[in-house]
Amino acid sequence: MDIIQFQKFLDRKLLSETTQRHYLFYFAKLIPKIDKKGEITQKIINEFLSKHPHRLARATLKNYLESIEREKDFRIPKITATTKKKISHTLSPQEINEIGSKLYEINEMYFLIFELSLSCALRRQEVLNIQRKDIEGIGDDKMAITITHAKGNRDRKVFVKRPIAEMLIYWMAKKDISYDNDYLFPSPKRENQPIDKTGWNKALAKASDGKVHPHMLRHTKSNEWFDKGLNIVRIQQRLGHANIDTTRLYINPDAKKELEKWSNEK
Repeated sequence: MDIIQFQKFLDRKLLSETTQRHYLFYFAKLIPKIDKKGEITQKIINEFLSKHPHRLARATLKNYLESIEREKDFRIPKITATTKKKISHTLSPQEINEIGSKLYEINEMYFLIFELSLSCALRRQEVLNIQRKDIEGIGDDKMAITITHAKGNRDRKVFVKRPIAEMLIYWMAKKDISYDNDYLFPSPKRENQPIDKTGWNKALAKASDGKVHPHMLRHTKSNEWFDKGLNIVRIQQRLGHANIDTTRLYINPDAKKELEKWSNEK
């Protein structure tokens, strides 16, 4: 398998451009290690991870073996190198209000993307790819959205609270978003396409003085759910994570709140 074939495999999994770029970077380093017959061995795997002890290198190997249908033939060692855990940065209620107000001044659409992303802890491309056919319960008290372009092809359903649902209903009527294949946030320049991620990135950066990126909204909501007592397994399901260890990286418990919980325990 060459790099073009591997990229086509990654495309079919609907992985983000950034993730694909990381995997292709490590795949390019793996190719010279594979013998002339195109065969991979356990020794090659072990030596590759020894030289590149990174979770992305390990994920690249897993995807490569899956692409050639040999994932059950080899053992992929766990990464043993210790790395400092990253603290998940979150937004305060005051910051959320300030950023939301500034986004509304820039463009109403960016404000809605912000509110929906934060409320449902959606990934950037998930919220941008929402189409009219994905939305249920319009006109009812509850609105549900099926995320069909989720990472790793793991579709899931999220529920939208009433205030935001009402704003979205008004938005769809205003923009005449009525056909199944209409995007909730259509591009002003490209027909039948969603708004480009670059425009959303720039708007959010402008509203936050460059301090906030879209993924911070997922971290913020994850911690809010955790602080309210939501079980981490349910948080994992809401975020659409395949591995609960990934969910744990999103949680940064507030020390004072944790102390209060322990103090109240009987």
